Amino acid sequence: MTRACLVLLALVLTVTACSDSDSVVTVATSSTSSTSTTTTETPSTTGSTEPGPDTTVDDGTTPDTVPLDGGAVSVFFSDVDDTDCSRVAAWARPELAEMTALEAALTHLIAGPTEDEVAGGAGSVFSVATAGSLVRVTEEGSGRVIVDLRDLGGWLGRSSASCSSFALLAQLNATVLEFPDVERVRYELDGHCEVLFNTLQHECIEFDRVGAIELPLVERAGGSGCTPGDSLGDGRWYGLVPDGFSTQSLDFDLACWFLGAAAAEAAAEDGEESPPNGYHVRNTVANLRTLAIHPSATVLWYPDGGDPNTSVETDVAAWLAGREERGFGFGVWIDTTDETVIRIVEEWVP
Repeated sequence: MTRACLVLLALVLTVTACSDSDSVVTVATSSTSSTSTTTTETPSTTGSTEPGPDTTVDDGTTPDTVPLDGGAVSVFFSDVDDTDCSRVAAWARPELAEMTALEAALTHLIAGPTEDEVAGGAGSVFSVATAGSLVRVTEEGSGRVIVDLRDLGGWLGRSSASCSSFALLAQLNATVLEFPDVERVRYELDGHCEVLFNTLQHECIEFDRVGAIELPLVERAGGSGCTPGDSLGDGRWYGLVPDGFSTQSLDFDLACWFLGAAAAEAAAEDGEESPPNGYHVRNTVANLRTLAIHPSATVLWYPDGGDPNTSVETDVAAWLAGREERGFGFGVWIDTTDETVIRIVEEWVP
């Protein structure tokens, strides 16, 4: 597996990059805040004169969270006083109730820097307007973590230029990979890695402590992928649900869902024309998995002839009846925990 020599995209905590120069570590304390910041500086690899990250300020609070006494996590924001877009500084924040330390750190990061932190030189595309953009954090036993985000407040569009994309990934990677149990991280937008990275002018990649990891095409499929092995782990999966299921269980035919650049590559591999609607489905193996449905599972679906403007979220029984009345089925995304379906979302396609 090849490694992109883009350590500025990957890991500002790494003491060496794609350079023979040594990293420089400095520690500073803001004169306007009691928070100490540790700044890890990698050698500059860009001479870009593009504007630095947005320094929008929030009020220092994170909605719907309760600080815990004692523990603290580090959150890494860009150093706006430095010309290196990938340089970040660490700021201490409290752990949060009913969250892992990693979830708390990401929740703080995505809520943006406080006024005191901005006064101390912190900058970020994240702000109070983007708080709530964290959908889920999936920690796999292998040390791999999947961070699923949504684009509240338009932070992704503001990160599409090269300097701002370096800054975004530097903040995320430093915040996630500070935890010793995390060996590798994947970022997704609404369950799709390729969508997020296509906006950042790249294909889907993952990161470890060495740098960026280029992925084979099959690992760029949407959701949790399409090569899980004999059983589905916890995650989000795309596939087809044949007729004849009940409210207690369903048969699921896993498929590969590709978007953007990955869709064009997959279509070419499969001997098909480039997909006009930006997606490509690969389903070459018939392997039905019978999965239990949780009693409280819900379904987001399209009852009115498949009109994409008429989506509703109901229980499974209503979907089962409505799908039979509609007369056809869409492909679906299923969210699973312990081999049990907890949510189903129909994938509308033109």
